[in-house]
Amino acid sequence: MLYISPVDNSLHGDYHGLHRCAVSLLTEGIKKEYGICISESCISTGRYGKPFIPRYPNIHFSYSHCFDMAVCYISDTECGCDIEAVGRNIGERVMKRCFTEREISAVNTCGSIPKGAAALWTLKESYVKAIGTGLAYGMKKAELCMNNNRIVLADKEIADSCGFITLTDGEHIASVCEMGRNPIVTFSSWDQILFPFSP
Repeated sequence: MLYISPVDNSLHGDYHGLHRCAVSLLTEGIKKEYGICISESCISTGRYGKPFIPRYPNIHFSYSHCFDMAVCYISDTECGCDIEAVGRNIGERVMKRCFTEREISAVNTCGSIPKGAAALWTLKESYVKAIGTGLAYGMKKAELCMNNNRIVLADKEIADSCGFITLTDGEHIASVCEMGRNPIVTFSSWDQILFPFSP
């Protein structure tokens, strides 16, 4: 289940405050979905910083935040999520370091370079969070493309190992990756998009 919430204006720029908002979405979501009350002290992190709850190994989750929005995805399988503001400046240097030439071409031809770059970044980030390595995996290595109107990993050997969904409210882009299946998202106030792979 996907949870998205605006963040109080007083927390802009306060990383720890924004993190607490994302964790709050997690604790509320776990209580709603599983009837379990947890606190932030119940959460541990793996080798590359992926959070988990040792006492409940079958509850998988990911959370993220940008300057004014927090997101959390809870699942029974490994997952990752990310959110960015559409206006976030993902510059040319970052794109060259993290996106393949095919991905840069897709972003440059999608009609909105800032929106396309933010969408691609959140998709890649959601994948590296789902596999548990974070940025240590290498963002270029997580190349994405379209196949039969689905966002997939370009590496054919692992293309079907996970599913993706990307949503927007016009000002933010949120992406979810779920291992072994397409994410189950019913979030009617945001629109599903295929950026940066469709005009």
